[in-house]
Amino acid sequence: MTVNKTFGLLLLQVGILLCLTDTTNLLRTSVSEKAMTDCHTGQRYVSGRCHDYATKNINKSDYPVIAANCTTITWALANETNNWGNCFNMTTDDEYRYITTNTVPDFYMNLYCPIGKGFGYCSHAEISGGTCLFPNLTCGADNGAGSMEYGDVWIPSKQTTKSL
Repeated sequence: MTVNKTFGLLLLQVGILLCLTDTTNLLRTSVSEKAMTDCHTGQRYVSGRCHDYATKNINKSDYPVIAANCTTITWALANETNNWGNCFNMTTDDEYRYITTNTVPDFYMNLYCPIGKGFGYCSHAEISGGTCLFPNLTCGADNGAGSMEYGDVWIPSKQTTKSL
C-alpha cells in the first residue's frame, strides 16, 4: 500500500471518529425510539394521538386562560361573529410560547361524512385489513358527542401547548 493510500485511510478513520463524537447534529428526543417510530410511522391509538409526547407535569399557571364558554360552544351556534367557535390565547416568556385553545378551527367546517350518510367511516379494505378503528359506526347515526343527523361536527376540547 502506498503512503498516500495509507494516509487517506487514516484521514477517513479520523473523520469518521470526529463525526461519531460530534453531537451537534444528533437527534435528541424525549421519547423512546419505539414510541418515536410508532408515532411517526402511522401507528394510531383510539384517542388518535401518541401519548408519549404529552407533557407529564405541567404548571397550569404558565398557560393563559380562555373564556368559560369556549368549552361549551356548539357547532350549531358557531358563526362568523363568534369566530366560528374558536378560542385561542397565547403568552410568551424568554424561551417558550404557552398556548391554550379549545381546538375548534377559526373557519366554518361542513358536517363530515366521509363515505356518505348511512354508511360507515371506513372502506372495506380498511375493515378487512383491521385498520379501521370504528367499523361498527354509521355516519348520521347517534354515535355520541359530535354526531348529527347529516354528519359529524367538531366538539370543543381545552388543550394546552408549550412550544419554542
